Amino acid sequence: MKKILVVEDELSFRTLIERILKRAGFDLAVAADGVEATAVLQTQNVDLMISDWNMPNMDGSQLVRWVRRSPAHTRLPVLMLTVRTLPADEVEGFECGADDYLAKPYSPKELVARVERLLGANGVWR
Repeated sequence: MKKILVVEDELSFRTLIERILKRAGFDLAVAADGVEATAVLQTQNVDLMISDWNMPNMDGSQLVRWVRRSPAHTRLPVLMLTVRTLPADEVEGFECGADDYLAKPYSPKELVARVERLLGANGVWR
């Protein structure tokens, strides 16, 4: 079973993402911000990370940059899942190291499809 780290500060969004991904058969770890996420990444093996952008303590772009600099996680697939919808935001998300970018609101089927694509591409894209 593939394990996904969901990094989202808003409980309602985090709960929704958890429900969607558990229903799709994934195991989950959760964090409320980037600082918590780095602790999870240092103690648990995950196959993919989904991160919000706007979070306290360490935002999503800082977290993704940390992941890309971390020798143990440089190849970890990352999906940015955010309310930031401007084309410049998407470009910035890719520039900081995200593999995919999905704006809220989103379709549950689209979220699962993107997760499955990233997991299938693990080791191919990077």
